[in-house]
Parts: sequence; structure tokens; C-alpha cells
Amino acid sequence: MNVLVGVTGCIAIYKAVGLVSLLRKQGYDLRVVMTESAEKMVSKDVFSAVGGCPVYADQDAFSISDGWIPHTELSKWADILVIAPATANTASKLAHGIADNLLSLTCLAYEKPTRIIVPAMNVRMYENPVTKRNLDILKQDGWIVLEPEIGHLACGETGSGRYPDNEFILEAVRIATCKKLFSGQKLLITAGPTSEPLDPVRVLTNRSSGKTGYTLATVAKRLGAKVCLISGPV
Repeated sequence: MNVLVGVTGCIAIYKAVGLVSLLRKQGYDLRVVMTESAEKMVSKDVFSAVGGCPVYADQDAFSISDGWIPHTELSKWADILVIAPATANTASKLAHGIADNLLSLTCLAYEKPTRIIVPAMNVRMYENPVTKRNLDILKQDGWIVLEPEIGHLACGETGSGRYPDNEFILEAVRIATCKKLFSGQKLLITAGPTSEPLDPVRVLTNRSSGKTGYTLATVAKRLGAKVCLISGPV
């Protein structure tokens, strides 16, 4: 499975290094495309080292040799495109078809439905109506938008805009690329300990950890099912 990771100039870029490392450990073939701002924060060599893969930047956009055009060839090579982290600026460009760097050129040439964008920014930037409209446009265009977490931000403020855990992004990649064998199916799964009253004092229960049920729910979701999970305390 070929994963093309786009990296932009967000303060959360250091977490993208961990994402690339995680994807490599899972056996994915990787390529990384960096914006000019991203290069000012983390060098290409870092991503190349942790990903064991080629890394491309804006200066490579027109490095055409033997008919190999970077943005078209990368878009054809990739099975899934993941932009993490994505700045408000990059989200705006993608929403409106602006192609003025290698990453946006590649996105414009990418035709497959497997596209994930992970916005991360200051809470006021994220909640700005312009940003919301741009993300809505991307959703309408078929992008999978992973909403940021709520928490303490690098700027010192608290709110929406924090880069999510890399394991969450990895799971989104798995879901997006898995064959949808259960598409259109609805599954009800129970997990964890449940209790039934025997009398006003005693109950009938079990010591289930819930792990099996949660695993089944996760896999079923990857396979395209609509899952309703009923869970006891775990």
C-alpha cells in the first residue's frame, strides 16, 4: 500500500515525524511532500530518515527528467493521500483549486477517493467561518476531514485545533483503504460486562474485559459496516 504524506508548516509538524515513523512500522510504502514553510521547521533529512523514503519539496516541482513529472507521477503512485498536519492556508488552497506548490499540484492531480486531511491550528483560526467553509467544501469534494482535538494548544490557548493522536490517523488510513465487505450492513455488537438484576440486592454479571467486542466493532467499521456498540463498564 502506497501512502503519500503531505506535510505543511504547522507547529504540530514534529508530530508528523511520528506519523511517518508509525506508518513505516506498519509496512506501508511511503513518499513525503513538504511545503516551503514545512521545510523551515523540519528538514527533509528527518522525514527521509524516519520514513526510509524519498522526500519532495517545492524545488522538486519542476525537476523533470526522463518524462518523470513529480506531481503527476506522485499522484498516480499513491493509493492514499494524507495531509498531516494541514494549515488553514493549505486547506483554503485545496478547497479552491489553487495549485502553487508541489503539494497542492499533487492534490489537484490526485483522482482517487482516498484522501485524508488533518487540520491543526489555533482555536480562533479553526473556528473562523472561512476555515469552516473551506473544510465543508473539502468534505463535499470527498475529502475525509479528521477533526482536531480539544485541548491545550502550542500558543497557550485551550480549545479545538490540536493535532490528534497518530494512532487515530493510522486507523483512519486503515478504514479508508480497507475493502468494504460489509458496506450497507448494520451490526449490533455488545462488549464488556453487563448485569441483570436477580433481586433488589444481587445481579448476574460477568468479568468480560470488552476487548473482543471493541476489536470486532473496529474491524467491522473498517469493512464498511454501520456499527452500534453497546458496552458495559470497561
